[in-house]
Amino acid sequence: MASVKHTAIIDADPQTIWHVLRKFDSIAEWHTGVAHCTVEGGKSADIGGSIRKLTLADGGFVRQRLLSVDNDLMEFSYGHEESELCIIDFLAAVKVRPEGNGSRSTVTWQAHFDMIDQDGTYHSIVSAFIIEGQQSLASKLMASITITD
Repeated sequence: MASVKHTAIIDADPQTIWHVLRKFDSIAEWHTGVAHCTVEGGKSADIGGSIRKLTLADGGFVRQRLLSVDNDLMEFSYGHEESELCIIDFLAAVKVRPEGNGSRSTVTWQAHFDMIDQDGTYHSIVSAFIIEGQQSLASKLMASITITD
């Protein structure tokens, strides 16, 4: 099983970041790698079980199911229902934690998955998507960012 994990320190308070991230259907508003996002079946986007369909900036698509969301801990997890990528059993989690005196935040985004092809191409794609997401989030919040791993 492959794993990707990136942690970023963003110069914005955790509640501000969580307010953006917790809206499962709003990823296209801040992630530059996502052109469009819709939630299927009329479900609320903020409850477990909802499915979002992402149209990626490169024209591809991914359907993702929100598996869990915890507003108190400021974390959520999701998995792929359908994807054009040659990966299976994709599970990801995003966590927001206060950093220092609480005016900055640590955002950890990790994914675990199996690759159908073993050349590592999709490992790089997932890694780049996560880093681009963290950078896009900081840009939306007009905050500086440091990727720590």
